[in-house]
Amino acid sequence: MKVLAVIPARWGSSRFPGKPLAPILGKPMAQWVVEAALAAKLIDKVIVGTDDERIGRAAYRAGATVWFSKQEFKSGTDRCAAVARTEESDIVVNIQGDEPLIDPADLDSLVGFMSGPESAGYDIASLFYRGRPDQASDPNVVKLAIDPDELRDRLGLRHEAIWFSRAPVEPISKTLVHVGVYAFRRDFLLRAVMLRPTLSEKLERLEQLRWLGRGAKMMMLMAKGPTAAVDVPEDVVRVEAVLLAQNRPQTVPMAHFPENR
Repeated sequence: MKVLAVIPARWGSSRFPGKPLAPILGKPMAQWVVEAALAAKLIDKVIVGTDDERIGRAAYRAGATVWFSKQEFKSGTDRCAAVARTEESDIVVNIQGDEPLIDPADLDSLVGFMSGPESAGYDIASLFYRGRPDQASDPNVVKLAIDPDELRDRLGLRHEAIWFSRAPVEPISKTLVHVGVYAFRRDFLLRAVMLRPTLSEKLERLEQLRWLGRGAKMMMLMAKGPTAAVDVPEDVVRVEAVLLAQNRPQTVPMAHFPENR
C-alpha cells in the first residue's frame, strides 16, 4: 500500500500573508510540518503543493518534493487532490501547512488505521484531542460531535465522526477539538472535491460536513496530545512555547533528508 503525504501551503492569507514561511524557533513553519511528515514511518513520499516559489524553495531545502501551480484552489483539500492526481497512491494524507505541532506518531496512527482491516467502510480518518472548556466558545476552534452511546471503543480513543461545529458542543467539560489532518482513500479524495457543498457546510464553513452530508464515513483517532494551528501572527509565540516545553529539536541536519526526484 502506497502512502502519499501532501502539505498544501499557499502564500495568500487574509489574516497572515506568507504564513508558511513564518519563523518558528528560527526556521520556517513549513519546515516543521515537512520534518514531521518525513519522520512518519508509514509515509512513502512527502509533497508540498504551493503557489509561491519562496515556499517551494523552503520546502525543497527541508527535504520535500515540490508541486507548483499558480492555479486558484477553493481549499487546501482541492490543492491536495490536484497533487494526488499526479501520483500513484492508495492513501493520501492531507497535512495542513499551519500545523507545526503535528506529531509523526499521529500521522502513523492515521495511516495504520486506514491500511488495516478495521477501516473497511471508512473513507477518511482524522484526529481529535480533549480540549479545555474555554475552547468550547472559540469559533476558530472546530469541535467534534460524537454519539455518546457509541461504545465500540470503550477507552474513548476512537470515535466515528457525527458532526463538527464552531459552536460549543455539549458537554462543555469534555470538549473534543478537531485537528485538521486527514488520511483519505485516494479514490474518495478525488470524488470529494467534486461534491456539491451542503447547507451545513455553508453555515459552519467546514468542508468536512459536506463529506459527511454526502454519505462519507470518518473515523476520528485521539492524538497523542493537544496541537495548535497557526491562524494569526499571535499564534506563533504560543506554538514556540509548546515546542520549547516539549524539547523538540530546532534543527535537523539536511543530510538526513532524501533527495528530491
